[in-house]
Amino acid sequence: VIPGQALGQIAAFHVQARDNGAPQAVSRFPAGAPAHECLVRWGEGDPGSALGSYRFWMSRANINEWTSREKQSDEYLDMTFVSGNDRVIYNAGIRWRGSPFVRPSMEPPESIDSRGAYRVKLPSDEPFLGVDELNLDSMESSRDVTQQRERTAFQIAGQMGLPMSYQRYIFVHLNGRQHSYAYADTHHIEKDYLSEWFSGDDEGDLHKLDDWFEFNSFSAGDFASQDADLGLYTTTGGEKKKARYRWNWEKKARKSFDADYTGLFRLADAANLSNEQYTATLESIADMRQWMKVIAFRHIVADWDGYGYNRGKNMYMYAPVGGRWNLLLWDLDFALNAEGSVDPYTDLF
Repeated sequence: VIPGQALGQIAAFHVQARDNGAPQAVSRFPAGAPAHECLVRWGEGDPGSALGSYRFWMSRANINEWTSREKQSDEYLDMTFVSGNDRVIYNAGIRWRGSPFVRPSMEPPESIDSRGAYRVKLPSDEPFLGVDELNLDSMESSRDVTQQRERTAFQIAGQMGLPMSYQRYIFVHLNGRQHSYAYADTHHIEKDYLSEWFSGDDEGDLHKLDDWFEFNSFSAGDFASQDADLGLYTTTGGEKKKARYRWNWEKKARKSFDADYTGLFRLADAANLSNEQYTATLESIADMRQWMKVIAFRHIVADWDGYGYNRGKNMYMYAPVGGRWNLLLWDLDFALNAEGSVDPYTDLF
C-alpha cells in the first residue's frame, strides 16, 4: 500500500510476485526493477479541454540527467505515460527529437519556456492507438502562431491523393506542468503508415532523406551538414560507397548492420544517365509522375525545406517489393507563409 501523499508528490514502485510452491521463482514488474520503476503522481488537474492530454511522469534523477546531458542524445529516459484520465503505460521512454538545427535552442524539460519536440517509445506489448512510438511535434509555434499551417498543408496533400501524416492535437503535461501550446501527435512514417497508404505492399524498402551532420566539437551547434542527393559516390573498384549514402538515405525498413542498398544504387545510376535511355530507365524504377506531384505540391505551399526544392531532407522514399520508388512528404514547418517561408511562385526547376 502506498500511503497518501502531498499534491505534486511522485512515488516510485514496482510489483513483485513469488510462487508459494517454488519460492525461488520470483517475477517483477517492470522486468528491470528496481532499475526501472512505475511512477504515480498526486494532484493531477483536469486539463479542461476537448483535446487529448498526454502526461509524462519522471523521476527527479531522470529529469536531472535529461537536463544536463548532451542535447543530441537519442537515449530514452524512463517515464510513466498517461493518456487522459484512464490509460496508464509504465516503463515508457522519452527523449528530444529534431536535428542539430533546433536541439541546441531547447530549454530544460521543466523550463517554463520549454517547447521541445518529443519522441516517446512504449513497451511493445502496450501499444497506444495501434503504435508503440509517438512523434510529438511542437508545430514551431514561434514560426506559426496559428499552429494550423502544417496540418492544412497535409490535408491539401491528402486531397491530391498523396500519402500524408494525420496530426492529432494534444496537450502535454510534464510532472504536472502543462505546456502552454498544443502539440501534434503526428503519424510517423513507419510500418503502420506504410500499411495505411500501401495496403498489402508494406514490406518494401523505406529510406529517410536527411542531412549528414559532422560535429566539430562537443557543442551541439558546432557542425557542418551535407544534403541528400542522388550523386554517384564510389570507392575502390568503382563500387558504390555505402557508407557515403547511409547518412543521407537512412534505411528505415528491413535495416540491418549490412543493409541492402541495391535499390537505391539502381536509382542513383538511372538518375545519372545521359543518353536516350534516361527517361525510360528512370520511370521504370521511380514513379516520376508521383515525384513531380510531390515536388510541385511542396512549391505550391512554399515549403522550401525539402528534397526537390532547396534542401535534400524532410522527405522519405519508399518502394514496395517489386514496385517503384515513391516520395513521401514529411515536416512542412515552412508551409503557407509561415515565418521563413518563400514565394509560392518560385520556378519548379
